[in-house]
Amino acid sequence: MTCNGNINGHVSASYTGTTLTSTTSNYDATMVCTRGLHGEPMTSLQETALVYLNGSVVRTGVLGQCAGSQPCLSVESKGNYVCSSTCGGDYRMAHRAVMVLPPNHEWGTPPAGCTKIDTRKLQCLWFSGTVHVQPVLG
Repeated sequence: MTCNGNINGHVSASYTGTTLTSTTSNYDATMVCTRGLHGEPMTSLQETALVYLNGSVVRTGVLGQCAGSQPCLSVESKGNYVCSSTCGGDYRMAHRAVMVLPPNHEWGTPPAGCTKIDTRKLQCLWFSGTVHVQPVLG
């Protein structure tokens, strides 16, 4: 079984003259996993998209999750963040994923950004690049 995650985001800035008045961040994250050798899906998946401003989380997207009887192969999280005061600085989108393998499977060495919670459960936090928004143009 393999899983691939993706984070997309866009930050728009509005200025009055040369002064930043607001920003709007739209973002979404997906996690898609393949079935196991015998067609088994993941036991559960959770995906949360995040917006960071100057290193702190300012907004969390709607939790995407699946578990139980439905085929658990993909989840999505999305949201938007509107800032109207102290909006300048560095924006980063991120996504936090929690993936639980079916019984009798276990994760090997976790990839960068991931931590094994136990043999079947992996938690990952991956970041996009940084978008810098100037508080004052010029």
